[in-house]
Amino acid sequence: MAKKKLEAPHSRNAALNDGSSCLNLAYDDEPIFVLRANDETAPHLIRAWAEKYHEAKGRGMSGNDRQLAKYNEAYAIARAMEIWRDEHGFNMQPPLPEVDEDENS
Repeated sequence: MAKKKLEAPHSRNAALNDGSSCLNLAYDDEPIFVLRANDETAPHLIRAWAEKYHEAKGRGMSGNDRQLAKYNEAYAIARAMEIWRDEHGFNMQPPLPEVDEDENS
C-alpha cells in the first residue's frame, strides 16, 4: 500500500483546498501576488509585510483574533519557507529560462 503524501500546512495545495484561503477568496479578476519559498527574499519580505500590517492595524489588532492570526501566520509561513529551503537545498538561484539566440539577434 502506497503511503499518502502529507500536505504541508502552507503549501499551494493546502491553500487551494481551503475555501477560506486568500487564493479562493479573491475575486476572479482581482490581481494577486505570490511569493514562493524558492525565492530567497520571500521570508524577509513576508516579515516586513507583517510589521507594516501590524502598524496599519494599530492597537485594534490586539482585540481582533482574525487580524492577529493573519499576522502570526505570516511569521509562520516565513519560517516554513526557510525550513523548506534548507530541506530542499535551495541555496542558489533557480535556473534562468533558456533564451533563443535567434530572437535576440
